[in-house]
Amino acid sequence: MFNIISFHEIVHGIAATPPAYYLWKKTKELKYFFIVLLTTYLLDADHLVDYFLYFGAKFNIKDFFLYDYYFKPSALIPLHGWEYMAVMLALYNYKYKNNYLLSIIFGYSMHMVIDAINIGSVIHYFLFYRLVNNLVFT
Repeated sequence: MFNIISFHEIVHGIAATPPAYYLWKKTKELKYFFIVLLTTYLLDADHLVDYFLYFGAKFNIKDFFLYDYYFKPSALIPLHGWEYMAVMLALYNYKYKNNYLLSIIFGYSMHMVIDAINIGSVIHYFLFYRLVNNLVFT
């Protein structure tokens, strides 16, 4: 069954493809292409935290992809935070200039941009903002 979640995930993949392709062409190594895409999709694993907070200990794949907990503005989403992006960019620029980290940065940033567009807010994806404004567990 195709739904809004499926479309959202497809958009993540489409957005991540250009930087993934760029790294593949730049390095001639396909693994970086897949690291970008994997990072883009694995970032949503934190929605499992929200799922279990919403539904309890049971798990149903249909519920996971169909219910509104996914887009609740008060969702915990601990992996969605611009602060992580800042740390990764600092590490890349000052310590670890390698294609593995660059692949993760590309995948993470594309995911965050799409989510910010989807929810209509860049600031919502700052962990500190959510904490200060009591947007966690409300």
